Amino acid sequence: MTRGAKQLAQLFNAPKQREVAKRLQIHEAYLSRLISGAQIPSMVVAGRIQQELGIPVQAWVETV
Repeated sequence: MTRGAKQLAQLFNAPKQREVAKRLQIHEAYLSRLISGAQIPSMVVAGRIQQELGIPVQAWVETV
């Protein structure tokens, strides 16, 4: 699991996922895959995550 995925999981529980997905302009299922570590975001989405949530782009390549 990447550090970015772990940080997302710690920030958001299921009820908040819909709101966060909307803020990031992504589908809720995609956000769920990011949180679980099953997928790494595109650079565009990683940039949105950094801007909206403060999780740096480089966190998606660092493992914990």
